[in-house]
Amino acid sequence: MTRKNVYLDNAATTPMDPKVIEKISSEMTNDFGNASSQHAFGRKARQVVEAARHQLAETINAEDKEIIFTSGGSESNNTAIFGTARARKNIGKKIITTRIEHPSVLNPMKRLAQEGYEIVYLDVDESGHISLEDLKRELTPDTILVSIMAVNNEVGSIMPLKEIGELVKDSNAYFHVDDVQGFGNIEIDVKDMNIDLLSTSAHKVNGPKFLGFLYEKNGLKISNLLLGGEQ
Repeated sequence: MTRKNVYLDNAATTPMDPKVIEKISSEMTNDFGNASSQHAFGRKARQVVEAARHQLAETINAEDKEIIFTSGGSESNNTAIFGTARARKNIGKKIITTRIEHPSVLNPMKRLAQEGYEIVYLDVDESGHISLEDLKRELTPDTILVSIMAVNNEVGSIMPLKEIGELVKDSNAYFHVDDVQGFGNIEIDVKDMNIDLLSTSAHKVNGPKFLGFLYEKNGLKISNLLLGGEQ
């Protein structure tokens, strides 16, 4: 009897869709120009990039200019967390998150704690959800960031993002959502949910493992992690 392996770990990563592989191969072959260049090759590449940016923006009800392409969820989360912390430290140094975040959130929090930031870790109940009352109590004037995932990558609990956003919008804090596990699986409306920053990764939705995006609400003040090329 021939043994056939069956893949059942799509929550960790998904296989790339053949159509995605074909599209990426085509773009790398035909639209290789630098999207910042003014010649025809660059302008064509720019059109492709901006079309993709528009398509992604529509999925979360964002504006095109609010979509920043990254290498994936870890870069998006690190940019949102470190960028906010360093740009807003004159306002306060308190950050609220949960005990069940992904390491790409928890490890930056550990680093910031070493730099003198106050990190508050909210507990979750038996179903993996935070207490909104706990969050409300911890939201003080010196809180500069609330970082809470949309869907937990281990137990699948879905956080009440709209209710969290309602609490955070009346504070000094930015609301960051790690949506890597939720993107493509639950509906997100960044305007309706009052989300300021949102991280995604393509490999959870049949895309490549080297691509993601960070939604950054227009008008936010965060510091860049990487300096150089604008695109």
